Amino acid sequence: MTSIRAILLAALACAIAAPARAQSPLPPDPVKAGALNIGPVALDPRLEVRNAGLDSNVFNESEAPREDFTATVRPSLDAGMRFGIARVVYRSWLDLVYFHRYKDERSVNRFGEIRSELRLSRFVPYVAASGLDTKERPNNEIDLRADRSIQTVSAGAALAVLPSTAIVASVERQTTRFDRGQRFRGVDLADALDHRRDNADVGFRFALTALTTLSLTGGIEERRFPSSPDRDSESKRFGARFEFDPTALISGTASVGYRMFSPVSADIEPFEGVVAHVTARYVAGNRTLFGVQFTRDVEYSFEADQPYYVATGGSVTVTQRIKGPFDVQIVGARERLRYRRRLGLSGEASVDTTSTAAAGVGYRIGEHTRLGVSVEFTERAAERAGHSYDRRRILGSVTYGF
Repeated sequence: MTSIRAILLAALACAIAAPARAQSPLPPDPVKAGALNIGPVALDPRLEVRNAGLDSNVFNESEAPREDFTATVRPSLDAGMRFGIARVVYRSWLDLVYFHRYKDERSVNRFGEIRSELRLSRFVPYVAASGLDTKERPNNEIDLRADRSIQTVSAGAALAVLPSTAIVASVERQTTRFDRGQRFRGVDLADALDHRRDNADVGFRFALTALTTLSLTGGIEERRFPSSPDRDSESKRFGARFEFDPTALISGTASVGYRMFSPVSADIEPFEGVVAHVTARYVAGNRTLFGVQFTRDVEYSFEADQPYYVATGGSVTVTQRIKGPFDVQIVGARERLRYRRRLGLSGEASVDTTSTAAAGVGYRIGEHTRLGVSVEFTERAAERAGHSYDRRRILGSVTYGF
């Protein structure tokens, strides 16, 4: 707590010393002009055909992998509405996942999110709710396509106290539930991973330039596992987050902080260290697009002897226009899961590394439509027998927007 107080006091000192700027420290208006505009309503509908092609290892098996044809069709909609000082933003998508041979792997995945806020001159409160119902793999650790739902509700506010400084606060509750009876490596995922997460954060938001915003926040997190209470934990975290305007040369977000993860059980080792989340894009010369993603944080494992791991990984995507509507895209990704064993158990903690390389070509039809074909290679190197695998996919994609 001393470190959190120190960074918040430093932020307050910066706020007092910061010169006034024309840029507002309040969050930007979430409603932008859409592809279709009907009075106060802006709509952005899209239709995508994703991952259509051959998957050489449908179940991520280390021996005798099985191949199948798969495809995903995703209709989606972003909508924004203005009513005086009120704003309502809605996002949703629906995934229709098809497997030709292994019909049990087919699924219909749904996501929806709604957020409402009031835009006063110095004060912006909001409430939001979202729901995800999916059968996709949860992460690079669990190879089972597991049915689960994730429900999230949140609320918060930003209050401008100086021309370039605002106080921000938020609370969030997220509930994750797996369908019972889904066993992966002998473990019922509902018993191991069903949980509730509560967050509370407070801090300051600074308008550094017309295109860049900095937030300094500190907060607490609590996780409770109804079927596995020995996994319960509390965390304290503080850090900095940069937000770059979508029209800037560099766009996206980048956050880095320090997390103090404290399990309730005495036989689970605590963690203290740097965490980070980065999603950014850089455009060079209007012909080359660099996309970067990076994450480092604590994640829970389904395993009893290794209840959590530190996931560190990211990806780099380079898209180069070569001539007219044609482009070439290269992707490299890597993630390392470094597990932590329960105290007192013999043996070394495991380390799993998943690497992906992909390359493809694309053809653009107008501003919002792209046809693409790519080849992807994925490898997981694991120290435990039966956890490693290789996979090759030849995929096509179509993205259509109005």
